[in-house]
Amino acid sequence: MDRKAWRIFAAGALSLLLIPLWVGLFFALPAAPRPLPPSAKTPPRPQEVPQVAVDVRLYDPQTGQIQILSLDDYVQGVVAAEMKPGFHLEALKAQAVAARSYAVLHLKGWGGAGCPQQPAADICADSQTHQAWKAVAQDEKAEPGFLTQVQEAVEATRGWVLTYRGVVAETTFYAASGGRTEDAREVWHRAVPYLVSVPSPEESPYDGEKATFMWPQVAAAFGLPLSQFPASPSRRFQIRDYTAGGRTRTVLVGGEIFSGVEVRQRLGLRSTWIVGVEATDARLTLTTRGWGHGVGLSQYGAQSMAQKGATFEEILDHYYPGTQLTPLAYAQPPRPQTEHEGEGAGR
Repeated sequence: MDRKAWRIFAAGALSLLLIPLWVGLFFALPAAPRPLPPSAKTPPRPQEVPQVAVDVRLYDPQTGQIQILSLDDYVQGVVAAEMKPGFHLEALKAQAVAARSYAVLHLKGWGGAGCPQQPAADICADSQTHQAWKAVAQDEKAEPGFLTQVQEAVEATRGWVLTYRGVVAETTFYAASGGRTEDAREVWHRAVPYLVSVPSPEESPYDGEKATFMWPQVAAAFGLPLSQFPASPSRRFQIRDYTAGGRTRTVLVGGEIFSGVEVRQRLGLRSTWIVGVEATDARLTLTTRGWGHGVGLSQYGAQSMAQKGATFEEILDHYYPGTQLTPLAYAQPPRPQTEHEGEGAGR
């Protein structure tokens, strides 16, 4: 083989040897990065979060009127109505995100059920149905410093909601847990992965409250004849068992079984966490802890965590484990609601 032919042969052989190397390098090169939602670990400033213009059709049962508000104007009214002056800014931020998420969950334009009291509205302005709310601009009794903090909390979290696996979460809340939150299954008879029982060390003015009833009142509240109640006072009202969260699950009243939730509703108790029962021939006295259904965020618990240095992200992660802070622009609409989701967030 002459020298020229040998060079051609060598070049061809070298090219064949280099082909696998070039192919490997091609597939090993990283692809162009895809844009991702901002990380909730270090939330960007509100102006850097993609914003979605959302209006809320709010029904006020006291006036019978429907108001159209921007989402964050509505959230300001919720935080001002639900939280107390003097609460830490981080607790107010946590409440703002919870209120915003809960509102989006019910918006008809996002697949929510709307306000059951007024079909033309998205949300009812009362805590028994949805969330408490008040017109911040018209609240002459409000402390100016508190309203400034409320506005700061809403602005600092503008555009953020809580999601679970990408879908807007059901962020229920209430005043005080009494020391531990409740599992949604015990209250609404349905499992929600992030509404589970968690510790909630806190101090609130609602622990140790007493409520006293005469036995005819008890009988009327449960629709039972007074003659049905046993002669022994200690047998007239007996707690049968407790939930994993420590609250009353079932009670024997006048010989019939009622759930702890029913007992609370019929007697108007602060909570289902009954820690004391005193029964005499004439009356029944019950001692309770906390205020509210106990599912999700405890407002006094959020305050306690904030006072100890927790950020609003850490507070939300504690009370809604498994959820993620997500810009509303990236959140998926909620799934269709069940019949039990008409319960108010705040009580």
